[in-house]
Amino acid sequence: MRLIHDLSLRHHRSRLPWREARRYTRHWRACQLESPRLVVDSRAASDFKECGHLVIGAESDSDTWRVGGPLDQFLSSFYECPHAIFYGKSYKSEHEPIRSGSQLWHADGGPGTCVIVMIYRSDVMPQDGPLQLVTWQRSLEIFRDEPQRASRDQLCAYYEDRIGGDYQSITGKRGTIIAFTNNTLHRGGFPAPGHSREVSIYHVYPSMVRSVAVPEKSESYPKL
Repeated sequence: MRLIHDLSLRHHRSRLPWREARRYTRHWRACQLESPRLVVDSRAASDFKECGHLVIGAESDSDTWRVGGPLDQFLSSFYECPHAIFYGKSYKSEHEPIRSGSQLWHADGGPGTCVIVMIYRSDVMPQDGPLQLVTWQRSLEIFRDEPQRASRDQLCAYYEDRIGGDYQSITGKRGTIIAFTNNTLHRGGFPAPGHSREVSIYHVYPSMVRSVAVPEKSESYPKL
């Protein structure tokens, strides 16, 4: 079981069972075969595959998803096919006494073909609760030795111990765009007293047709 788990992570960037993880990758390949080859900036895509995240400079709200804009160029280059938003929401994080939920280290556990796009809707400095990320390669090392059948509390304690200070805090102005793989270890939204953070998040997947309209009823990516 450990071997299958490792294969899903290394070959499909997924924590789903091997067969299900492979189905999403096959769908991605099908999208590529059905579409003109879309490669704009292969270096950014290569860096993203290696470290699991990419920070794009601040954009105005109207330019974020612009065709040919920095985010569109990156996603087109990474997927080498059209992309579409399947989930999106905006929320505000305020100070809480202790970390909980997504403020603790975690991996989302979704398909490895998912790229999460987070957009800062307010200036985010260290005291505002910035997104914190572990590189993909370091995440793999940590996953390899994680305890089996552990409770959420035990797993979070394990992550906290193994990560230590080996992570990056992403600060930025309003409009800063952060793309990251949903299964790289991350946490965020833990502002200091008197501070807050506003963000929007989107789950992007390869698609036969490009669409950046957020569905009226955002749901999990459909099972293939």
